[in-house]
Order: sequence, then structure tokens, then C-alpha cells
Amino acid sequence: MNHTMFVALAWSINQNSTMIMAQALVFLIPAVASIVAGFRMKTHDVPGSNEATLRRHKAFRRHAIAAAVWSLIAAIGVTATLTVGVAATHQTITLSPPEAYSLKDGVATIPFSQVEDGHLHRFEYKAKDGTVMRFIIIRKNGGAYGIGLDACENCGDAGYYEKDGKIICKKCEVAINLATIGFKGGCNPIPFPYKTGHGKITIQTTDLDALSAHFR
Repeated sequence: MNHTMFVALAWSINQNSTMIMAQALVFLIPAVASIVAGFRMKTHDVPGSNEATLRRHKAFRRHAIAAAVWSLIAAIGVTATLTVGVAATHQTITLSPPEAYSLKDGVATIPFSQVEDGHLHRFEYKAKDGTVMRFIIIRKNGGAYGIGLDACENCGDAGYYEKDGKIICKKCEVAINLATIGFKGGCNPIPFPYKTGHGKITIQTTDLDALSAHFR
């Protein structure tokens, strides 16, 4: 796509609401004109008219009334659809509250039993510099665990939420591939060192402290 076409595309996207209204107006003008003509059509006492002409006038008027009714129904339907659509695109996603875990002698401990259901689990930690941080854990297919900060390099600390079995970035709405959680890159949660064994996950708080800048 050349520069001119790209600029035109960007303009049309930015003027999306105006374009929708313009399209509606283009279709509305002939519809209104037909309805007005139908209501103004005389169905009796027309000089020089015969029965066939009057029947045509009556049919035209009936069609105009039907068009008016269906146009009103369509307008209400379109308005309702757009209203619902706008509300859906502007809804605010609330992150699930952080869960409790054991924190002792600089080690955070989370038992497998707490996070083995395959759903997103969110935890909160206050770093040494006073920054409140969040990290997430989810059990992936095959039994491995996806662990990382509730933040990414691209979108900052917006966080992630679960919807229809998918982990989604709150800011850019990108669905994260579960298999890649725990690896660097893209919109993946920022990884950090941890250990698994003896039925639990252990995290050194010094590793979290080193990443506190991602939540400032």
C-alpha cells in the first residue's frame, strides 16, 4: 500500500463514526422521499382518475406506510446495535484480586494445589523500594507452569485477564499463547527465575525486587 492509500485508509478509520452516519443518510434520503410521496398520494376525489388509478395510488400509499414502519424498526435496531457495540468496546476490565501465599525469609511459596486448575492466578508483592508488584501463574498443557510478571515490555503493567479459556492483555486485547508464557518477547508476561519441586513453586523475592521498575 502506497503512502496516499495508507493516509486515506487511516483517515477513514479515524472518521469511522462520521462515515457510518454519512452512509445512513445516503440510504435514508430516498426512503424518506418515498414515504413522503406515499403519504401525499391522494386515494380519492382525484379529477380524471379511474378506479385502476385510484387502486394504484392506494397500493403506493400502503407501501409507503409499510416502508415507514420498517424504516423505524430498522433505525431502532441499528441504534440499539451501535449502542451495544460502543458499550462493549468501552467496557472496563477489572483484574481479579490477588491471592494469598506464603512469604518468609525472602522466599515466596505457592503450592501446586493452589494453581493446578489451569486458570489464571494473580499474586501481589511489595518490593523493597515500596513498589507494589503483581505476578501470575497458570498451569499449562503438559503440566508445566507459565509464570511471569503481570506486565509486559509492550503494554507495561496493564495486566492480564482470563476470558473463554484465553489469557488476554488488558491494554492491547492480544490473546497470549499459553505455551509461550514464561518466555520473553511480544506481549508475553515478563519472566523471572523460579523453582518447582516438592509440590510447590518457590520464588526469590530478590528476583522480583530487581523487576520493580516495570510497575512504576
